[in-house]
Amino acid sequence: MCSELTMIDLKIAIKIIKERPFLPVILFFVFCLIIFGIIFYRHIWLTVKTEPEITGIKVEIKQDFYKAISENIESREKRFLEIQGKIFPEIFQ
Repeated sequence: MCSELTMIDLKIAIKIIKERPFLPVILFFVFCLIIFGIIFYRHIWLTVKTEPEITGIKVEIKQDFYKAISENIESREKRFLEIQGKIFPEIFQ
């Protein structure tokens, strides 16, 4: 009896789709709006709503580490400026 009931419901649904072909398009559009609304709410709205506040974080820089980095940058810049003034021969002539 259950399979007969589903077959009758399926025939009725097919008949309605044949009579009104635009109805499934509208139902699919509404279904997509509902799904995208749920996704938007969960991934956009909730992340903005639950974003933690950043309190003042004190950043400490170790001086020896900073000094080593600055010396490395200065030596690279010095080499670059030395190379920039040189004229190299054309190798493809």
